[in-house]
Amino acid sequence: MRAPLEGFIDKTIDQGVVIHRRLSESRPANAYNKARRILPRLPEVNFPTPFGQIKTPEFALPPLEPISVNERQREAYKAAIAIDLSFPLSWIPIAGDLAADVIEDTFAEKLRDSLTDDELTTYLQHDKAGPSTLAMIRTFANL
Repeated sequence: MRAPLEGFIDKTIDQGVVIHRRLSESRPANAYNKARRILPRLPEVNFPTPFGQIKTPEFALPPLEPISVNERQREAYKAAIAIDLSFPLSWIPIAGDLAADVIEDTFAEKLRDSLTDDELTTYLQHDKAGPSTLAMIRTFANL
């Protein structure tokens, strides 16, 4: 049984792949990739806390290259997008918060099932610093 948003998310991913391929071959994309090499990277930072060290991941602009998405990665992207789309539901008092928690937990399990151990570790590091979708993009860009 498909979740209510899965068809919409499938179409969004397909359109994103097509748009990304067109953009990556344009002049602005070439300029972006040159600027990316020049701009500095933000290093990994360790924050001491009473509960231990907290590390932030190294941050740099990701390369703008044509992407190819296999079925396993597509499932991971769909789960990450659904997790991010569940957050606005939590703004609705009582019922929205419950629905958002159910959606987030369901898709978090699908996300864990679709990633390898190394990918999951990388994803969890990047998920601390931003939305799930961006963490997933960074995960597959780093591997």
